[in-house]
Amino acid sequence: MPPGASPTEKPKGNAITRWFKGQSTSGKIRIIIVALAVVIGGPIAIIAAQSAPSAANVGDCMSGQTAESLKKVDCTDASAVWTVVGRLSDKTEAQFDAEDDPCSSFPTSETAYWEGKKGEKGFLLCLAPKK
Repeated sequence: MPPGASPTEKPKGNAITRWFKGQSTSGKIRIIIVALAVVIGGPIAIIAAQSAPSAANVGDCMSGQTAESLKKVDCTDASAVWTVVGRLSDKTEAQFDAEDDPCSSFPTSETAYWEGKKGEKGFLLCLAPKK
C-alpha cells in the first residue's frame, strides 16, 4: 500500500439504510409519509372493515338509521338499534327494489339493507329492532 493511502472502508449499514441515505430530502419525506400512511392507515382500514355492513351476519347488531350510517357494532353498544335476523346472498339491486318485502321470510324484520355493485349481485340484510 502506498504511503498516505487509506484502506477501503466497508459501507456502513445494510442495503436498505444505504439506499435510504442515497435518497434526496424530498424523496426521504415521501418515503416517510407513505410509511406513516401504511402504519396508521392499515389498522384504521381493518377496523373500518370489521364494522362495515358486509361483515354482519345473523345475530349481529347494527347502529344507524340510514344506509350511509349503518354499521356493525357490539350488541352491548348503546348505539345498537338493529339486530340482523336474515342475510340473503346473490341478490341484485333490481331484485331488492322489485320485491315488495324481500325479508318476508323473516317476520320480525322491519327494514332491509342491500349492498353490492350496480348491475351485479350483492347481499341483503334483514333488520329487526334490537330488544
